[in-house]
Amino acid sequence: MQPSYEYFISEPEGGNFNPNFKPYLSPQEMVEMRVFEGKYCNDCRDELPSACYENTKINDFPDPEINHFLLKAISH
Repeated sequence: MQPSYEYFISEPEGGNFNPNFKPYLSPQEMVEMRVFEGKYCNDCRDELPSACYENTKINDFPDPEINHFLLKAISH
């Protein structure tokens, strides 16, 4: 996460997406698959429904061993 960055949610939840935006996985599916090593969205948990975190393992540190794909997530 970027320090000192602010943003405002200006659209309704799940609405007003570009018609070409067709994700393969929902945020909940991504969190449950631990695609970001169990660390994804730990510091913004109030931005996703609590159900996203019910069936997964959350880490305080990234752990590629629990990633669904057993790979290190790349961040740029």
